[in-house]
Amino acid sequence: MVAMPKVTSPPQGSTRTLLVVTRFTPLNGLSGTGTYLFSMLSYLRQHGVKLYVCWSERPGLAARRGWWIVPKDFSEIATLLIPGSLCFGRLRLFPSVFVDPLKARLRGFIKAIALAFGLGRALGISRPQPAAATEAPSGAPSSPPVVPYAWDRPPDPYEHAFFGSAIAKIQPDALAFNYCWMTPIISSLRDPDRFLKIAITYDLRHIYSTLVDGKIRWSEGDYMSKELETDYLRLSDALVAIRGDDAETFQKLLPDKEVVVAYPALEPCLSSRVPLPNRCLFVAADNLANREGLLWFLEEAWPIVRAANPAAHLHICGTICKALTLRKPGVEFLGFVDSLDAVYQEASVVIVPLLRGSGVKIKLMEGVARGKACVSTPIGAEGVPALDSCVAIAGTADAFAAQVLHLLADPSARRNLEDRAALTVREHFSAEACYGAFRALIQKHPKP
Repeated sequence: MVAMPKVTSPPQGSTRTLLVVTRFTPLNGLSGTGTYLFSMLSYLRQHGVKLYVCWSERPGLAARRGWWIVPKDFSEIATLLIPGSLCFGRLRLFPSVFVDPLKARLRGFIKAIALAFGLGRALGISRPQPAAATEAPSGAPSSPPVVPYAWDRPPDPYEHAFFGSAIAKIQPDALAFNYCWMTPIISSLRDPDRFLKIAITYDLRHIYSTLVDGKIRWSEGDYMSKELETDYLRLSDALVAIRGDDAETFQKLLPDKEVVVAYPALEPCLSSRVPLPNRCLFVAADNLANREGLLWFLEEAWPIVRAANPAAHLHICGTICKALTLRKPGVEFLGFVDSLDAVYQEASVVIVPLLRGSGVKIKLMEGVARGKACVSTPIGAEGVPALDSCVAIAGTADAFAAQVLHLLADPSARRNLEDRAALTVREHFSAEACYGAFRALIQKHPKP
């Protein structure tokens, strides 16, 4: 069931309609990838592109209470479609959350009545038999193994039906697949050649970076084989790469595809407030790379900082706080905060202690956009050469602690880094500079 909500008409002169196919959240502020996608879509909307976003996995809150309200900032730029929902403005209702339990109770009631009146055999209903009390063989599991949920799995039949139906109704000019593993949806389309098919890549899935002895080391096949990633991307007509070096790799793998680069655009968000002395900040969502990096910092770098500067204090924000039980002196876990403005304004130093990763690290980009003095490992700043002049880079725990201590102790050095961060944002990361090539790709494609 796909109900078509109303959306404000795009600006005059609109010539293209883009439909985004996604399993991962497209919402602003909940994850780095969601924020990046939202930023791109906001730019496209401002330049006359009409937008639809088809999100195959409803928000967790909706699954619990049966309704959900689309954030206002998202509803202003795109029409959001979620399977199994009824649309009333920004409100999304999910009838199955209420109806399915009632159906189950009704079936149980009818079955009990049938059995009570001896109609079970005639209706094909049998009484449940108690499970035999048998002992499991030695070494055998007592229940089926739990298969981890794979967010990078190819689309299932349910998603093929949902996306295929939405695309058939909307008939957009272009399709954007949010991550390469969503491109098999193309096989569900009646006339796939009608659409410009674009894969938004975010990173190289078959190449992963790790920090070894303070330097970056690359390995293949950690998440996906080169062959599988290439097969996924081959289904598209064009690719959007988040980094220039990623774009070069994609072009070598698929020389017949058009590849454009779209670095995350940054909106300068500078504060005139003087930060608090000795205040450090780390903001992150809960994932393996963030947990590993933060634990490394807390266990190896933070004790050095505190030994040299006992007044140093670290605030940690985001869902990562739920995943860690480790506590250290001077460290405060704030969890999810309604607004990050205050915690950024108070911070003298923003840290990005990543030991592994791929793509562009949005958490570092956000710190730079806010004009903060940032300390990062080489992994955090990898792939974005413009950051080299405005971020303090340190590859070992000793060097990382030394950079933090230097910026806390020397306000002039901190302000110099802040000024360079603000200049870098203005010169390199405007929305037009970052997303203009993506918009040109959509607009030059001939309408069917």
